[in-house]
Amino acid sequence: MIADYLLTHSGSPLTPLQVIKLVYIAHGYSLALSGRPMVDEAVEAWRYGPVVPSVYHRAKKYGGGPITQLLYSGAGIGDPNANDSAFEHIPPRDRAVLDSVLEAYGKFAGPELISMTHGEGSPWLRYSRPRVADRQIPDNAIKEHYLEVIRDGSIRYR
Repeated sequence: MIADYLLTHSGSPLTPLQVIKLVYIAHGYSLALSGRPMVDEAVEAWRYGPVVPSVYHRAKKYGGGPITQLLYSGAGIGDPNANDSAFEHIPPRDRAVLDSVLEAYGKFAGPELISMTHGEGSPWLRYSRPRVADRQIPDNAIKEHYLEVIRDGSIRYR
């Protein structure tokens, strides 16, 4: 459902790669700011970066193109049924994190987001291993990384 929120609030079409990375980044900020996960699924270190598997599997049919339907509800993006009332169950604090992540990172293309999530000291870099598939990245490693990002001022968080 977090992916659907990002898709409906992004202001421009998002590709699967962007959604996958934005969900991961939002998860990291949530862990850093509130100690609570944004997703209830383990993040895995895949060959091309950190992935929430269910988001990947729902989005992969779009390849490198824009996602045209919400991944969890199936409504078309821009459909009047895909309005804010569909996201009332998302706590206001989580919506604020999602909105801030979209504001700060939503403008970046997939390759730029890859650079940001694969960089020196990133949890993905620490936990990925050649020829080892789907290795989990512990939430505490993700939390520590995003606490560092916040301390360094790498992103403006409102």
